[in-house]
Amino acid sequence: MYRKGVLGVVINKDNKFLVLYRMLYWRGWEMPKGGIEDEAEEDALKREIKEETGLTARIVCKVGYEIVYDYPAGFIKKMKTNYKGAKQSVYLAAADGRVKLSAEHSKYKWASYKEARRLLKHQNQKKALDAAYKCLL
Repeated sequence: MYRKGVLGVVINKDNKFLVLYRMLYWRGWEMPKGGIEDEAEEDALKREIKEETGLTARIVCKVGYEIVYDYPAGFIKKMKTNYKGAKQSVYLAAADGRVKLSAEHSKYKWASYKEARRLLKHQNQKKALDAAYKCLL
């Protein structure tokens, strides 16, 4: 069974993409994401962006892309979860303002599409960025 979640490709007024440097459980650049609690997908996305960055986001569109992945070996036992992985709906969201990071991340960057794509650690997030970028064209 997969944990339902959301991932936000966040842009600012200059069409720069927000990438976050993750410090909790693994290290590398990613986009805001998280699980859906007892709420609608859109509400979960806004909550996750607010929790991880302090930003209030406006949803631009739901991107026609979904990320599915299995958790790494040992993660299920360590986290005491019954989920074998995550399945995330991808959204394009707009936000501006001052970023205030949660303890999950140590730094952030507003990056061009090419730079964000280069920085992102996971291929599935690069594909999510590609799909969201097409919504802007």
